[in-house]
Amino acid sequence: MLNSAYRGLIAFVSGCLTVLSFAPFSQGWIALLSLAALFALWRGTTPKQAFGIGWAWGMGCMGLGVFWLHNSIAQFGGVSLPLAILLTLLFAAGLALFPALAGWLARRFFRGEVRQLLLVYPALWVLLEWLRSWLFTGFPWLTLGYSQIDTPLAGYAPLLGVYGVSLMLALAAAALNLWRSPWLLLAPLIWLAGWGLQQIHWTTPDGAPFTATLVQASIPQEKKWLPSQLRPTLEFYVETSKAHPDSRLVIWPETAVPAFADRVEKSFLQPLDTYFRDQSQDLLLGVPVRDAKGQAYNPLISLGASGRGRY
Repeated sequence: MLNSAYRGLIAFVSGCLTVLSFAPFSQGWIALLSLAALFALWRGTTPKQAFGIGWAWGMGCMGLGVFWLHNSIAQFGGVSLPLAILLTLLFAAGLALFPALAGWLARRFFRGEVRQLLLVYPALWVLLEWLRSWLFTGFPWLTLGYSQIDTPLAGYAPLLGVYGVSLMLALAAAALNLWRSPWLLLAPLIWLAGWGLQQIHWTTPDGAPFTATLVQASIPQEKKWLPSQLRPTLEFYVETSKAHPDSRLVIWPETAVPAFADRVEKSFLQPLDTYFRDQSQDLLLGVPVRDAKGQAYNPLISLGASGRGRY
């Protein structure tokens, strides 16, 4: 029997490896084994021990998965790099409380090995993932369902959504822990059913095909919001878009226009709308907006042939 320290270390390493399940690595099978390992480590523990093991797993996954945020915090938060790293790790520690809570609840209120593995662990796992997606404004990144986009489990997505995919993954991980039981067969059956669902065409084309163009300026973040960069940025997007008159739809990225919409409405957005309407083209672009109270938003707006809209 492993003591708590070893269980915590194994959980932490498993959490770290889970990051490899997501793009750009896209090794979705690692999430299955990592979650199976976490469920195995929870077995036979006290609620307190399960909490610590779940936190260690979450710290590995979230700590490594969101560590890059320290660059943004340091660069745009105006703090030193060591402080930015500390804040990032504290943020990850908070996110790690969700898998920790799943383990504590499972071991505190439920009994029965098969029932825990096949019902309680998967259900609590998905419940806490869902809770993390909206509580305190939410942080749905690194939801395990997203890691399965290149596996047969993606077949469940049209029917159950990302949390349904997470549930199927958790059920398969739980079944792997019952390798001495017929319930082990549930794991390959889940994956086989997902593959079968992938053979179904859930959508049909609506209208004739058309050409779309994606425009990306790739401006360094430290330069993007400089007043001196506004004109060159807008000129790049306009000239690049005009080079594709055969495209029915042109798409610019989030905050492609580095200024509030009201500031550039007459000088830029209105002429741009007129141009694309005359070309029978549509343009989708990101531009920050603010209301009468000064509240800022980060929407997508449409200009051109199909009329103006905001999303």
